[in-house]
Amino acid sequence: MQVYQVCAEHLLCTYINIQTMFGPGSVRQEKSIDIVVQLEKWDESKEYDRIGDVSITSEILGVEKFKLLIPVSPGRNIPTIIETAARKYRLKQTGYDAAQELLGKALK
Repeated sequence: MQVYQVCAEHLLCTYINIQTMFGPGSVRQEKSIDIVVQLEKWDESKEYDRIGDVSITSEILGVEKFKLLIPVSPGRNIPTIIETAARKYRLKQTGYDAAQELLGKALK
């Protein structure tokens, strides 16, 4: 049985049992992590990478993984934002880099 701790900033933490809530098919014994997505409250004083040409990594259990910092604000569709980031990462793994294509067209 796996129990996960779920916390939100400034809220009470709680423990949930995913397998009990959603059934045995909802839990995997093993899964690799390809991308780390960090959501951050939008800060107007901070400068964010909007094109996606800056690459940062995060270490998880001694392994470097690609990390994406996404600034969010209330009312944004976070699942769509994360799904778009995952698709962009998958395309980049196959050799297509939209940021490089955009920069190449801008420099012409």
